[in-house]
Amino acid sequence: MGASISSRALMTAAAALLLASCGSSSPTAPSGITPQTGLQVLRVTLTSPCPRTEPSVALAGLLYSHVQVRQSGNEWIATSIEGAGDVEVRLTRAGASPSGALHLTGTITGTARHLPELLPTVPAWESQMNFGSDRRTVLDAFSFAIPANPGSTGVDGLGTGTVAVSTSAGTLCSGTQFSFSLSPKV
Repeated sequence: MGASISSRALMTAAAALLLASCGSSSPTAPSGITPQTGLQVLRVTLTSPCPRTEPSVALAGLLYSHVQVRQSGNEWIATSIEGAGDVEVRLTRAGASPSGALHLTGTITGTARHLPELLPTVPAWESQMNFGSDRRTVLDAFSFAIPANPGSTGVDGLGTGTVAVSTSAGTLCSGTQFSFSLSPKV
């Protein structure tokens, strides 16, 4: 009987140590490849094309703009640089994937202005995209390593919510779904 009590005592002590060690660990933030800070190119593409209204805006559903990305805790905030609108992208850690990519969710607000010099191989056009100001245009994305540019990371994802494409002549079209990316300025 004495050995039986010792077994129970040993099992109880082991269970107590296991529970104590589990309870004493603090939760950690998700790990993964984090978005790069600094000057980035924001690319946005509507999933449904804008109607062609004139040759100079044939690619109006496609936008390249400059943003400055900074990190604040578990959030990355991208804001337009001077002359590129007043867009704000906010991305927060949502988890990590087995590949090391970091899952991000967030919002986009404001207006991004297309900068033709970021896409010099096609004819220039003037356009901008407005994502509203109510934070109801949401983003779901992943941050990943860019193999062709060691040490650099990019963000690629999808957005859902109201987006209006316009030129100085007025609104061309609107949509509710788009793809987007953030990548280092090349």
